[in-house]
Amino acid sequence: MESDERSSISSDLLGTVVRPPSIRVSGSFKSNLSGRLTPRTSPSFHRSPSVRTPSGREFRHLTPTPLPWYRRPLLSRRLIPWLVVIVLWAYIGLLIQSRWAHTEDQAPLLSQLHADEDSASRLIVEERERVEQYKVSQNDSLDVRHMWPSTRTEEGQRTKDYQSLPAQEHFILPNAIVRSWIFPSIGTVNTSVGTLVGPFQHLEESILGSPEKLSLCSPVSAFAHYAHGRSFMLIFHELSMTGSPLAMLELANELLSCGGKVVVVALSQKGGLLQKLLARKIKVLKSKTASTFKAAARVDLIVAGSAVCASWIEKYELENKKGPKRLVWWIMENRKEYFDRSKHMLGVSKALIFLSEVQLQQWIAWSDSEGILLPHKIKVVPLCVNEELSLRAGLYPRSTDRERAMQQLRDMVRAELGLKPEDVLLTTLGSINPGKGQLKLLQAVNMVIEDLDGLSAVEGEEGSSDQRHIFRGPRPRLLIGSVGSKSNKVDYIKKMLEFICDHPHLAESVFWTSSTVHVASLYAASDTYVMNSQGLGETFGRVTVEAMAFALPILGTSAGGTSEIVDNYTSGLLHPVGVDGVHALAQHIRTFLGNATLRHDMGLKGKEKVKQRYLKETMYEDIASLFSAS
Repeated sequence: MESDERSSISSDLLGTVVRPPSIRVSGSFKSNLSGRLTPRTSPSFHRSPSVRTPSGREFRHLTPTPLPWYRRPLLSRRLIPWLVVIVLWAYIGLLIQSRWAHTEDQAPLLSQLHADEDSASRLIVEERERVEQYKVSQNDSLDVRHMWPSTRTEEGQRTKDYQSLPAQEHFILPNAIVRSWIFPSIGTVNTSVGTLVGPFQHLEESILGSPEKLSLCSPVSAFAHYAHGRSFMLIFHELSMTGSPLAMLELANELLSCGGKVVVVALSQKGGLLQKLLARKIKVLKSKTASTFKAAARVDLIVAGSAVCASWIEKYELENKKGPKRLVWWIMENRKEYFDRSKHMLGVSKALIFLSEVQLQQWIAWSDSEGILLPHKIKVVPLCVNEELSLRAGLYPRSTDRERAMQQLRDMVRAELGLKPEDVLLTTLGSINPGKGQLKLLQAVNMVIEDLDGLSAVEGEEGSSDQRHIFRGPRPRLLIGSVGSKSNKVDYIKKMLEFICDHPHLAESVFWTSSTVHVASLYAASDTYVMNSQGLGETFGRVTVEAMAFALPILGTSAGGTSEIVDNYTSGLLHPVGVDGVHALAQHIRTFLGNATLRHDMGLKGKEKVKQRYLKETMYEDIASLFSAS
């Protein structure tokens, strides 16, 4: 019986005794004569001399006690790390989930704030001096009650805190301080420099729907026949959302849809088009690496999209002794400085593409004057209205039902702008720089407003005073883009803001909008488009044909590509460049203000011309004929 009791006690203790990992136990235990527990013979058993098994007498007085965790069986110690891993995994999962939820809630607000900061940073006029440094008289001051700091409502909209203005008190600041006023944020109204509005992408998509999927390349077209199975390298001088890069992006999309392979080289990779290229899975290479030049030697055709690409072409010729395999140079500029930068490389290309006949003749004249030989293959290929805007404007039969939706979009955007039905909205889009002539356009609009709100002296018993006569008819309103564009000139913008500050009645008629590719809503809300390019004029003016596609009459300069696009007195009115053009433009604005029928008829004639000459199919057929020949 004593043997049975010893056997039961030893059996109970087996579960609590911890042996070193080096001890392997096999078989069952039995008691020997010395009272020690020994296993049955096993060739793998090795007992450590430091481990002593208690004697049989000790077993009688031994009571089982819980052991610490680090001396418990091996299975329990293995579970501890897994439990730690599971807890950490659950914590990380909860952290990521909460982060996603926070990001989704804040994404629209953060993106709007970043857009506001990017847009405003382009138009901030540096503060010249602090207010305390000025000691000015009453005559050198400006009433700035309309510039009172804005407050934000619960809905997040900026409004003027007019209620906080003390009664019958005048607020004045010196003109120099007004000129340093920071450009307003989106939603701010009645400021000293105008109102920043838009973009209206969400409103546009809510009415017209998301942009329709682009149609596939027509397999029977000459462009598809040439592009299928070939490889192309497109050279972008930058990736901003401006004319040349956008035209090159559309060329890349068309080549891909027609079965071609496309790789892009960007001389500057900053800009909003980088993400669009990556979304189409188009590889973007660094401009002047050895691997880029090796890739260029293997493609079937290289297309350079700007005169600025001359530096890359020169480097490529040095890296490849045989010269470019095939290079078509699509020149989209029309200024002498661009000719000077590219003239030494013009003969290297196999073919040249120009946008207008005026541009081609200008480059031929410059080349002849310096004895430069141009390639034999030269072609004028005007840009087209891209397919998305063509569908929005109703240029294709399948989109003719958009007329009612476009009218609804027009009404809603104009309501956002606070326009009256009789107000005439003049729109000009594009980078803000002296070549575009926005300052002269402001001067012309100011002339018209001063005529409408003419001042006349009224004699009274206590002397004479000025009295403003409000004009009750249509008023010109001006929408200027594109705020935040990389091509904007800050010094030029300062001059524009100073002009508005010097003519405070002009501020309430000026709207600013940020740089965007979603322009259908802007065209829909407009009554007239203004192309006021100075100097040699616009190289082509793609925005001009886009505006014509939306049946807008054009007020343009009689220079450059505008003179080819716009038929004077048919689809618009042309005026000269320079100072003389300001007075002529003002007169044309007056003509359009008082004649809605004239605007409507000219707009329809311009739209018909777009259908005949500036659609996608026409442009790519012209390109295919040149690509095939080169």
